[in-house]
Order: sequence, then structure tokens, then C-alpha cells
Amino acid sequence: MKQKRGFTLVEIILALAVATLMLIAFISTISYRIGKERYTDATRNFADFLRTIYSEVENVQNDRRGIISAQNQFCTLTGQYAYTQDPNLQPNPNDNQSYAGRSGCAVYGKLISFGETGSNGSFYVYDVIGKAVDFRSNLGGDVLDNLKHIYADVLALKANDNGTYTLGPAGNYYAYKPTWDAWPENPDKSKFEGEILIVRSPTTGAVNTYFSSRKIDYQQIISDYKNSQGSLNPAYVGQVYNAAASRGDILSSYLNSGNSDAFTPHEIDFCINSPDVFSHVSYRNNVRIKEYAHDSTAVEIIETDKPQGEGGNRC
Repeated sequence: MKQKRGFTLVEIILALAVATLMLIAFISTISYRIGKERYTDATRNFADFLRTIYSEVENVQNDRRGIISAQNQFCTLTGQYAYTQDPNLQPNPNDNQSYAGRSGCAVYGKLISFGETGSNGSFYVYDVIGKAVDFRSNLGGDVLDNLKHIYADVLALKANDNGTYTLGPAGNYYAYKPTWDAWPENPDKSKFEGEILIVRSPTTGAVNTYFSSRKIDYQQIISDYKNSQGSLNPAYVGQVYNAAASRGDILSSYLNSGNSDAFTPHEIDFCINSPDVFSHVSYRNNVRIKEYAHDSTAVEIIETDKPQGEGGNRC
């Protein structure tokens, strides 16, 4: 009689071990590919976010409604304070015909604030509001200096229905959070903080880009003054303005100021990091805004496989 022979225990264990190793290798490969795709997606999403800002600046819409009031004739906290210091400032708030548009205010661009406390990884984008230019003869050729003259800022005292005023964004604002829990860093792997100002020239309409290393927590400022209400009079406006100015929270004071952290045009490098960056990746993707950027074409992605150095990946 012939004996039927089955698999031995050793053979079964070996077969299971080989199958397990193959499964682990397959899962690792899939996980790596998914992680790489997510990292690439996060990089592209961040670059698209920056390009969208340029599109919003170039195709601006003024959502501030109604005719500008004497109490808020200069649109921002800076302008309101200036009016309390010199009530004779022109143009005349009662001459509604002198204003371009409905409100006498203009949106000149966007300010992107990085690193605000409690932002939970989000970046805030604020409208930069200023007085609609009806007195161009007072303006020169420097964009930042012109913005100072029209009291450009991101904060304003806003009227409530009950006749009181509270501090808030001068225009619209929104929060953006990078996808897949990614975050931007500096080339030295420190957290990217500061402000990017993308604005149109009040005289020519040309878009310009500036960076400041200062970190202003606008959401915290608004929260600090959330319960501050009262009649809008010189003493009250001055109190709010001086408190904000003493903390360095006034945008206009940093425009063309000459301070070490003043707004200046230069190349900006974002190094994109995320949980999907693996240890064997020698450097990260680089999203760059070129110096003197005027539109979305100045935003470029430099992948990790590009050589480092001038014009290459700096991350």
C-alpha cells in the first residue's frame, strides 16, 4: 500500500512566514505610496492657497456696504485715530459724492498671518482696507508709504446695532489649514512665522509682495477687546489705538518703517513638512514666492528631487 504524505509542521510555518513577509512588504509599499501622494497633495494645496491669494487681490470685491460715516470715515482703526487727532482731515465725510464706490473704503490686498496663538495649525488671511484714493496728489511712488497715507490696516472699530462699537477685522477674513496636517517651516526646520503682505498700489494698481518677520496675533487682539464697547469719541478711540500700538499691533506703523522687522520685498521659502515625510527623505518640498512677486506665476513648487543651491530646493 502507498502512504499519502501531507505537509509537515515546519513546511506550514515556513509558508506562513513567507506569506506574512510578502504581505508586510505589500502593505509597506502601499503605505509609502499613499504617504507620498498625501505629501505631494499637501504641497500642491499650499501652493494653490498662495496662488488663490494673488487671484483675490487681482480680482478684488469690496463687500463693505453703505455710505461711510463720519465716525468711521477712514475705514480702519488707524484712520479713525488719525481723525480724532485732526478732525479737519480731508476728504469731507459729508461729501458722499467724492467717494469712489459705495463706502469710500477700498480693499487694497491681503495680509497672511502665520503663527497666531490658538490657530491650531491654521493661517489667517485678512483684507487690507484703506481710504479710497480721491487725493492722489498727496501720494508718491512708494507703495508702502502710500498705504500709510490712506491709513491701510486690517483692524477697525465697527458699529453695533445698539450704537456701541467693537474692535474687529476691517474687512473680510478667513482661516486656511494645510491638508493632511502639513505645516510650513523655514529651511533650518524652525517654525515659519511672520506676515506676508500682498497688496495693490493705491496709485497704479500693480500688485506687490512684502514679508515681515513680526508675528501679530490679530485673533487675540480682537478677543482682548471683544467686550470693549462704548460711544465712539476721541478718548475711546485713542485708548484702543494706543493700547494696540503699544503692543506693536498696528499694521500702518510697520509700513515703510525701517524697523528690523519692517515689510520688505524678498524671496520667501516655505519648506513643507508633514507626518508623511519619512526619515529617509533627505529634504522637503520647497514652495517659493519669488522676490518682487506680482501675480500667481511667482509661486513655484520645487520638488525634493531637485538639486539644492541657488534656484534649487533649499529645504
